[in-house]
Amino acid sequence: MRAVALGQHAHGRAGIVVETGAAVTHLKPGDRVALSPAAACINAIGEREWTTSAQNCWCFSADISWAQAAAVSSAHATAWRLLVSLARLQPGDIVLLTGLGDAVAVAALQIAMQMGTHVIAASDNANHLTAAQALGAAYAIDWSKADLPKEVRGVTAKHGADVAINFAGGDSWSQTLACLARGGRLATAGALNGAQPQTDLRRIFWNHLQIFGAAHGSHRDFEQVWRWLESTGVRPLIDRVVPFDQEKAAQQRFQSGAAFGSVVVSDESCAS
Repeated sequence: MRAVALGQHAHGRAGIVVETGAAVTHLKPGDRVALSPAAACINAIGEREWTTSAQNCWCFSADISWAQAAAVSSAHATAWRLLVSLARLQPGDIVLLTGLGDAVAVAALQIAMQMGTHVIAASDNANHLTAAQALGAAYAIDWSKADLPKEVRGVTAKHGADVAINFAGGDSWSQTLACLARGGRLATAGALNGAQPQTDLRRIFWNHLQIFGAAHGSHRDFEQVWRWLESTGVRPLIDRVVPFDQEKAAQQRFQSGAAFGSVVVSDESCAS
């Protein structure tokens, strides 16, 4: 199958089918498809076209933009793997999300809220904390001004977080670990502030903690999160859409730390 990319974000790619093989029956030219982040066999043809097995693609409807579809394949598939597939998120869980603003963290917030959990948002960006509360976060903690473990224990009646996701690494890693309840689960998907943080191993085995990691979602996660989006009506939060010829601006927006949600390169003029 051959497709032209009309939306790209990190591991995510969405586009329109231009050609299919004779054996492909579930897709046809003109279909809008998102590419699985776990697709192993992708052949790029220039900057905007690719060929792959049709089984690696999900056909989505016109009420989802190219930018949103690309964000699903990247941010939401990763967040789904961390929260649902690995940490086995349950309704009523207390969830600590650090590094709010990052596309995967915002996707995790959307998933956690829809699943009926109690979210604690932690960031050093006041605007991101305000945005997280507007999306339903129960508590917002500025970790640059507070003792994060103490604050989390305080708002949870000393219970701690059942699930936490850490996107930063560095000094925040040990703080996030200290926020977990007994039997808590910690998922990691980034190390922007340092890849070799201090870790007290005794805290892990004394409190029966579990630690998971993932760089992106699997093909199963990809399919599950698409079904979830279709059934709930949740749509990815897009911070900014940048034309393909201004991709550098998208990278600068992401690296600045100002974004809240996904920064996507896309040709929205082709959305219909």
